[in-house]
Amino acid sequence: MLLRRFLFLVLSAVALCLGGLRVAASTTYVYTDLGSLPVETQTFAGVSGNITQTLTQSAAYGISNTGQVVGTENITASNVSIANPHGSSVTDEREFSYFGGTTHSFGTYLNGNNSSGYGINSAGQIAGSSDVAGASATEGVLFSNGTYTSLASLIPDGQSKVNAVNEAGHITGWTDHEVQLSQTSFLTVQKVMFWKGSNPVILADLTSSQDGSFIASAGQAINNSDQVAGWSDVSVSGTFTTHACLMQLGHAAIDLGTLPGAANPAAVSYANGINNAGEVCGYSTAATGSNNHAFLYTGGVIGSMVDLGALTGGQNSYANGINNNGTIIGYGDEGVPGINYAMVYANGGMQDLNMLTSGTGNWVMEAAYAINDYGQIAGTAVNNLTGATHGFLLTPTNEATPPSVSTPPNDFQAPVGQNVTIVSNITGSSPLSFQWYNNGAPISGATSANLSLTNVQSGDSANYSVIGTNLVGAVTTNATLTVTSPIMYPAGYTAWAAGLNLIGASLLPAAMPFGDTLPNLARFAMNIGAVPTAGQLPVTSMQVVNGVTYLRLDYNVSKNLSGLQLTVQYSYDLQNWSALSNANIAQLADPNPQTSHYQASIAVPANGSVYLRLVVQPE
Repeated sequence: MLLRRFLFLVLSAVALCLGGLRVAASTTYVYTDLGSLPVETQTFAGVSGNITQTLTQSAAYGISNTGQVVGTENITASNVSIANPHGSSVTDEREFSYFGGTTHSFGTYLNGNNSSGYGINSAGQIAGSSDVAGASATEGVLFSNGTYTSLASLIPDGQSKVNAVNEAGHITGWTDHEVQLSQTSFLTVQKVMFWKGSNPVILADLTSSQDGSFIASAGQAINNSDQVAGWSDVSVSGTFTTHACLMQLGHAAIDLGTLPGAANPAAVSYANGINNAGEVCGYSTAATGSNNHAFLYTGGVIGSMVDLGALTGGQNSYANGINNNGTIIGYGDEGVPGINYAMVYANGGMQDLNMLTSGTGNWVMEAAYAINDYGQIAGTAVNNLTGATHGFLLTPTNEATPPSVSTPPNDFQAPVGQNVTIVSNITGSSPLSFQWYNNGAPISGATSANLSLTNVQSGDSANYSVIGTNLVGAVTTNATLTVTSPIMYPAGYTAWAAGLNLIGASLLPAAMPFGDTLPNLARFAMNIGAVPTAGQLPVTSMQVVNGVTYLRLDYNVSKNLSGLQLTVQYSYDLQNWSALSNANIAQLADPNPQTSHYQASIAVPANGSVYLRLVVQPE
């Protein structure tokens, strides 16, 4: 039994230039063999024993800007029973997903046997198809957040298929549509569809003088403006044929025609890709009439396609996708019909991707099916020795810069209840991926460059580390957070601090936000502003009285001070400090009604030194 299911790959974040990468002639790629990725071996109870699944083959059809790949794969299911100790095996096609070096399975819609994935957006929404248990038809499906949504045919037992999904989650593909020919006669026709949510709408295609309902059509790609690139049957000079076209809800379809020189009315064209600028790629009958060539359409009248030619020595080429930088991918032969090679077209030239890629071994890339805005390419390759088919992922390397830490974060303290942000300061080729850890354990959802913690508690004290990764490297940095007991501010402190616009760390009593050596708590206790005015205390002086030299300290104390006291201490060696006797402290007249003026004095030893300091502490 053949079971076709989603292939979904989440690889390390892409390491490319900001704003995307336009492939140049010198671009080289790193090859990832999707069929050889480590497999999560699944064992489950079968009818006659345990069944163990192992990945054998794969194919990749879509890729998002986050580096996620979707497609199909084959597995080998081994059935081992008591009656048959050697077991038996059968090769089936099933879905698998990849994250962090291990593949995982998605399943099918309503217990169906077959499913495939064709497109994926940055949110991880997958456009594909699946059959349903007990039904003969295949349905289009959207897989999002672990759940399948059916995008079924418009008629009972009809078929539908979805081929692409844009960043808004809007989808295109086709569905069977029933046309009534008479009271007893009906015709089933394939029609291009647009889904916004689960609501299907048939788009206008290339109708002719015939009944437009008889014309088949399909949507192959969709951009973020909901423009759909695809194909539609059309009548040309009385000849029924197929043309590439642009379709959009509420608009008439635009016939892209065929390549210049393809004069035969039976010449065909198909559109397979579209970017956000409305540039369309696909293939068309070439001017020779006997070959097909990839084309690029950038607007204009019917037949204004640009012929992209073929690979060196080749006769046929086919374009499957185009990114927002105008880079086109697909496949073509190199002189032997039927033997194809994956290709990339950029800056006016088409190149064989096999010639630009390292690490392919015995694998030959036959076709490229999708490209994202960072130049990553997904497709299929065949093994020259075994004949096996595997999906592949290519990532450009010559534009990549490994991640690095510009300034390591410092260890720090924060009081209970405060909000904390730890900045990684990791830079490198974009987009970078980040994962934060708490004492070595990954923090769920913490995948941004900075880590924000709200209302921290004592249990949040930990070593916080982050790994920044792109394709060409990874870097780790860390900082230790210590959550301290809640700060008990003295009465009036917060209002005083608000008057000086002190917030965050500058609000703390021990902070010195004004560039001097005076902590906030001392400044508050003495009612000193941000910038002391002339004559504002504290100030020290020397005075000789009756031949004795005294060190004096003049200071103010706020009259509204509550919960704090100022103590004058003295020392002869800056090591041992003692409280100065109240007999050595005199209160003087103070012109400021909000403060009290005090003067502390101590005799200076004849052959030594003495020091005074103010200590602010809770009462």
